Amino acid sequence: MTDHPPNGSTPTFAPGRTEPPRTDDRHEHRRLLVGDLVIRRVSYRSVARVVWPMFLTVYAGALTAGIIAWNVAALAGWRAAEHDLAGGAVFWTAIGAGVVLVPLAVALALGTAALYNAISERSGGLEVAVVSPRRSRRRGVDG
Repeated sequence: MTDHPPNGSTPTFAPGRTEPPRTDDRHEHRRLLVGDLVIRRVSYRSVARVVWPMFLTVYAGALTAGIIAWNVAALAGWRAAEHDLAGGAVFWTAIGAGVVLVPLAVALALGTAALYNAISERSGGLEVAVVSPRRSRRRGVDG
């Protein structure tokens, strides 16, 4: 079964084919729009929803790396008491630093989003060209 174009002409296919090539319906949701996308405004809520988990994960990774480094150094023979350090005090200081630094990093990201919004109002925004993977395959690498 073939679909005829609305102008009444007969559809053309590759030589030797009587049907259009089949598309995999499972991957149809991956089709991209083709054209130019202009980003004129960034939502503060979207920025906050992305950066809170990101900075918390970065902080948790840094804290975990610090704990691992402390334990490796202790196994290698380093003693905190020789350097007037108490393990508990260092740990709670790192926790306190995270309580201050993570919200500051989120505020900095929101400030950057506000700066982008202010600049994009005057300049027209950021233009991104979107090309469908199907079209780029037909054209080849050279265009």
